[in-house]
Amino acid sequence: VIATAGIGQNMVMAKLALDLEGKKRRDLIAEWNYDSIPRKLWPQSNLNDIWGIGSKTAKKLYTMGIYNMGMLANYDPEKLKQHFGIIGYDLFLHANGMDLSKIQDKYKLFGGKHLNAGETLFQDYFNDEVLILIREKIDQLCSRLGDDRIAGEVHLSIGYSKTANKRGFGRQKKLPNKTSDPNLIYETAAS
Repeated sequence: VIATAGIGQNMVMAKLALDLEGKKRRDLIAEWNYDSIPRKLWPQSNLNDIWGIGSKTAKKLYTMGIYNMGMLANYDPEKLKQHFGIIGYDLFLHANGMDLSKIQDKYKLFGGKHLNAGETLFQDYFNDEVLILIREKIDQLCSRLGDDRIAGEVHLSIGYSKTANKRGFGRQKKLPNKTSDPNLIYETAAS
């Protein structure tokens, strides 16, 4: 089994180290700290390659005159908040290698209502393989739901690899009955 790792002083820094350096290194390991952010993150000019910045956000940043992560890190956070809402402040923090979230909060329900799971894959998956991955994610979510919580709706999002000429998609469906049964949730998601 081949694995790659990003090590950082917080979750965002570790993710950026993984995406921007770890996957490209011969030993597949990258370690970042706050001192390395100006040298390793700020020169990044392809904002689409940065975790948390999609193509629409990148385009808007470019029109604001922000052409690399260093410019974003030194931009007025209040102006970013005016343009993007609370996400603007997160962009500013992430550009400076900061992340206020905690690992133990990763699985908490957002607003007490939503539960999610995601995965970035290192290769393209097709047809039945995708259904297996969807099933694994649903099983993970249902184990976190427990008997006392039930789901009433399922939302599935799939993004394509950078080599595909498609952007991906998301679909949402109401479940026939509120449930924590992974079989029923899978049937709804896969249909």
